[in-house]
Amino acid sequence: MAASGGAKDWLNIQTLFTGALQTDLNLGETWLRQMGNAAKTYGLSLQYCMALPRHALQSLTIPQVTQVRVSEDYLLDPLQWKIGISSIFAYALNVRPYKDTFWTTKNESVNPRYKGKTEPSPALQSVVSTLSTGPVGPGDKINMVNKTVLMRSGKIVYILGEQSKWVPVSPQRITKIEVLPDTLHLHINGTSSETITMNFIVDDTLKNVTCTVPNNVNLYIDAVKSTCSNTIPSSVAARTNINTASFIY
Repeated sequence: MAASGGAKDWLNIQTLFTGALQTDLNLGETWLRQMGNAAKTYGLSLQYCMALPRHALQSLTIPQVTQVRVSEDYLLDPLQWKIGISSIFAYALNVRPYKDTFWTTKNESVNPRYKGKTEPSPALQSVVSTLSTGPVGPGDKINMVNKTVLMRSGKIVYILGEQSKWVPVSPQRITKIEVLPDTLHLHINGTSSETITMNFIVDDTLKNVTCTVPNNVNLYIDAVKSTCSNTIPSSVAARTNINTASFIY
């Protein structure tokens, strides 16, 4: 969330199971507008959670809405990190997508409601949260945070250039993302002699790199250094591979 803000949760349940909202054509709009006006009065931003498309569209008239959750509840759905399509909807409405909370460690199973549940891929959760450009909201128990995983999310946010070409990104295009302690390596599949420009925001500084795909059609980009190479980067320390076949679509 922003420094000052709040989340409006269970929007779908409140809308679908409140009789007045099913019988009064204007009440839903009035409710959301009044909520937005109150937030503006007190200098707060709003996040919509479990929103129906009607709520998301109404946010176009409510500037205080800056974020919307675009995923299922964490832990309930093992694929809740797949937010590619819903994030595009959020961007079209000029609000930031939120992936929901996540655990940064594989060793955590402390929630009595979800006995035996653990997080098999903390790095995946962190990367998706970071690349969403929305809030990054770890939900670990006190003293259970994996600082190495979490601090990577504060290091890099990258923006894909030429959105008509890159959104949505296919696993045939970005074939692998390697998470390293100090950078990301992107493995790109293109056509020979194709020119690709990518933009990155690294520690609040905008960087860009323009590369020409070599004859072997494999290109490797270092996000922090903003460099490209036609050979696999040599830095493999603490590597975590994330295959985009199950990451971005």
